[in-house]
Amino acid sequence: MYLANIERYEDIILSENLQNFVWDRVVFCVCASRMDRPADAPEIKKVASMGTNCNRAKCAVTVTICGKEFQYKCGNGTFRCYGFTNPNEAEIAVIKRLIQLEKQARYEIYKQTGRYAPILHP
Repeated sequence: MYLANIERYEDIILSENLQNFVWDRVVFCVCASRMDRPADAPEIKKVASMGTNCNRAKCAVTVTICGKEFQYKCGNGTFRCYGFTNPNEAEIAVIKRLIQLEKQARYEIYKQTGRYAPILHP
């Protein structure tokens, strides 16, 4: 799932206690497991790759998502992606809520700018 504007509704995610759901689905750089990581670093559950161009200098970035820092998150087109595999009904309900929040954020951007929200941010 691609949440292009998650920073616009992180406060809602936190107030609805959905942050653990989001954190558990962060997509890391495929190289992350081979890089020096702190002992308390979040577990790597999902990975993505830029293919042959994937390396620490190009794509492994540090980001803060809902107040939690993630090192070596994939920095290519999946920078704002969150992975799901065979979600159950409860997970589907959360996914629907996140999609609703993303749609609202994109609509608000459109109302303010007269343009559709960009898919990628600089």
